[in-house]
Amino acid sequence: MKEISEIKKHILDATVKMLLQGIDPELITVRKIASKANIAVGLINYHFGSKDNLILAAIELVIESVSGEGVLILVDDQLAPSLRLRQFLYKMSEIVLHYNAYSKMLLKHELLSDSFATPSYILEILKEIDPKLSNNELRMLSIQVVAPMQYIFMKENGFLAYLALNEFDYKEIIELHLKRLGL
Repeated sequence: MKEISEIKKHILDATVKMLLQGIDPELITVRKIASKANIAVGLINYHFGSKDNLILAAIELVIESVSGEGVLILVDDQLAPSLRLRQFLYKMSEIVLHYNAYSKMLLKHELLSDSFATPSYILEILKEIDPKLSNNELRMLSIQVVAPMQYIFMKENGFLAYLALNEFDYKEIIELHLKRLGL
């Protein structure tokens, strides 16, 4: 018999494989996951609480597997802090656009939950950019940087229509946004 953590990993791996095969997360059912993982359906709820929790965990793994380069940019002391912030936001924007359906699910979850994981990523770089800010000021600034970008990506088509734009130039949007924030 498999250990519990091994079973959980096996379920997660099966779900990640389905996502990487391009299966729409909305079309992935508990039965399909159980069949792919060769486990009883009840184990999914036992280990993850719900199909949605499992799908979110699998999507996080997919996004984390491709976002390593972006995270490395944050600690690259060869670049000026403001350039690192921009490069990080560019890279994350590319990932969000490439994995649009997955990213929207993660963004929606973060925006509707008590999580502030994404703003937390940039706290240290913001501290380097403006070391005289207090911890609370840095946390507020990180939200001011990240939340509007999350909102825009969640509503990309509406955003384009709102600004009467034909195409989504994320670098231009990031530059305009950071300039408005004085970064």
